[in-house]
Amino acid sequence: MLFDPADVKAIITDVQNSSVDTFCCAVATGQQQVAEKEYHLMLENGENPVSIIRILYLYFNKLLDAAEEFSKAGMVGALKKIMKPAQFRLESVFQKQIQIWKKSNILKVLNLLIEAETQAKTTGLPAELLLDRVVMQITGAAKRQK
Repeated sequence: MLFDPADVKAIITDVQNSSVDTFCCAVATGQQQVAEKEYHLMLENGENPVSIIRILYLYFNKLLDAAEEFSKAGMVGALKKIMKPAQFRLESVFQKQIQIWKKSNILKVLNLLIEAETQAKTTGLPAELLLDRVVMQITGAAKRQK
């Protein structure tokens, strides 16, 4: 049986997206061990640490949009902002994140991520170390907000 290359690519992309979703959700809900496991897996699969920082930035930017929508349209509107239709299995996780992350704290996280990316590009510090540090900071903040 031969596999269609498009099917193989779709499966690989789905697995990678699942890992990214798991990583971002773990960070945003304060699950440090899960987050570390997932980003180490991403690094082993060739993902660049700066790219992972950007992935987190985009995720928290989307969470910021959801937090703003929550104040206007409630949870249903916020969930529409953050969730793709295929992510229905993560609805309760997204609800939890929207409830624990306030706009001011999301803005602080976005600044941390910008700072980590800038340091990775300008200081010569190992990007993996900067990624590890920022993940610990964000997961710690998530735990304190619960």
